[in-house]
Amino acid sequence: MATRPHERRSIWRVGPESTWTTVLPVAFIIASLISLVILPIVVAKHTARMRDEITSLAEPARRTANEVQMDVASRSTPSSPSRSPGSDSTVTSSCA
Repeated sequence: MATRPHERRSIWRVGPESTWTTVLPVAFIIASLISLVILPIVVAKHTARMRDEITSLAEPARRTANEVQMDVASRSTPSSPSRSPGSDSTVTSSCA
């Protein structure tokens, strides 16, 4: 009884005798893996560009708002006449 020699099979069984049923899945897998590498790089570059643009627009406004806040905080308010704790002129707030 003759035995057939053991044939090594590779997952890259793409050759002249291959049909579209073997080439198409392998091509799809290769394209998927390439896109998994390229897509995050492209999205990261786009996100970095947008973040830089937003920062360049928001930073001057943030700086100005901080200066205004510091100016308001540094101003001394005129001293108001002292009122007695039970006087009618005290303002009360209520939550609705």
